Amino acid sequence: SVSTVEEGMGVSPYAISLQLSGLDSTISGAALTEDYFMRGVTVFLGLLNESDVLIDTPLQVWAGFMDQMNITVGKDGGDAIELIAESELSRFDKSSDLMYTNASQQERFSGDLAFNYMHVIEGQKLKWGSPNGGSGPAGNPQTPGDIHEYHNR
Repeated sequence: SVSTVEEGMGVSPYAISLQLSGLDSTISGAALTEDYFMRGVTVFLGLLNESDVLIDTPLQVWAGFMDQMNITVGKDGGDAIELIAESELSRFDKSSDLMYTNASQQERFSGDLAFNYMHVIEGQKLKWGSPNGGSGPAGNPQTPGDIHEYHNR
């Protein structure tokens, strides 16, 4: 089953619930070990004729990411798996757990120098638009060009 697909006028994340029931325990067991979190989900709506052949191109009605999986073990009716998926807007509420440090940047993009001087500019006080670039604490670089000179001391 597929829960109701919601939409609204506001910019807000919406979730849907996808459920498979009457499953063999081998399928639900495999689901327990699957790496599903944040994988893509797309829900299509299509029509079938009396021979169960797709009539036309299915219409995409929802897209998002897998968030939570609940498995229920049943006796006679088989197991059931419920997958809760969230729309792409839900990603804005989640922390990326990234830090603006050179070490973090090197883990993701080895050799990238974007944060190489973060430790040098941390705490700097700049007078934006000032001819000398600002006034930092004594001994610290005063202009962006001085960072290289300061780093090599």
